[in-house]
This record gives sequence, structure tokens and C-alpha cells, in this order.
Amino acid sequence: MRFKRFNKLVNLETRNYLRYAIGEVVLVVAGILIALQVNNWNELKKQEKEEKKILLSLHNEISSSILNCELVIKKRREVLNAGKEILKYTSPNGIWKSQYKLDSLIFYITNSGWRHVPQEGVLNEIINSGKLSLISENRLRTQISSLPRAYSQMIENDRKCRDAYRIYILPQSVRCLCSSASDF
Repeated sequence: MRFKRFNKLVNLETRNYLRYAIGEVVLVVAGILIALQVNNWNELKKQEKEEKKILLSLHNEISSSILNCELVIKKRREVLNAGKEILKYTSPNGIWKSQYKLDSLIFYITNSGWRHVPQEGVLNEIINSGKLSLISENRLRTQISSLPRAYSQMIENDRKCRDAYRIYILPQSVRCLCSSASDF
């Protein structure tokens, strides 16, 4: 009889202990899942904050490049106006009546050192460090990744225009002097 009572008591304690253990396991798992969810939420917030920081830096860099580009466009318009001034007074029967000297206008056209060199520090850092993947919008990420190629095409077009000025406008004697100049 004692054995039955002892066995019943042990079974009761084992059942209670199993319930308690299962409850503990459920609580621990629930706690871990909640902690993981909070951690994921915190990581998402950090990534959003980093994305905003990256986009703001990129915006500032591109804005600065746009201001520089607008200045270059203004100076290039002045070069075009000098070319128009030359064309206005040169023809087979033309008489030079401009207030500017022809050689001064040609020199201005060929030696105006205004070229757009885009700022690429933040852009290169974003691309080279892998932070481009932090930008959530696919279209924006694609456009940002295509900027270096667009910049290099712009610089190459500028180089070709300058070479054309050198070849077709400058006389040979001046061309030799300008080819060694560092700002042309």
C-alpha cells in the first residue's frame, strides 16, 4: 500500500514537474521570439537611419555637382557667344567690326578651362563599400549605380570637344604650346 501511495505521489509530482517544465520551455521560446522580433525591428530602424544618412550625403554631393555644372554651362554659353561673334563678322566679304579682337575670341574659345568634374566621393564610397544595398527602392539603386558611367561619358565628351577645338581651331604653332598646358 505504501508503494502505491508513493508511486501515486511520484507520478503526481512528475506530472506537475512536466507541466512546469513545458510551461517554462514555452515561456523561454516566447521570450526568445519576442527578443528576436525586437532585435529585427531595431536592425531595420538602424538600416533606415543609415539609408537616410547615405541619401542625404548623396543629395548634397549631387547638388554641389549640379551647381558646378550650371557654372560650367554658363561659361560654355559665353564660349558659344564668342563663337557667334566670330561667325557674325567673318565671311568671304566680311569686315571685322566687332569690339573684340579676333585672336582674343579664338584664344577664349580654345582656352576657356571650364570643365565639369563631378564630385564622386560619396558615390564611390556607397558603391565600393556595399552600402548601395541599404537603399530600399530598386529604381533609385539602379540610377545611383549608373551614375559613374554617366559621369565618365560626360568627361569623355568634354575631352573630345576640347580635342576638336585643339585640332580644328588652333593654329599648329599655338597647338604645340597648348598641348603642354596643364589646364587645357
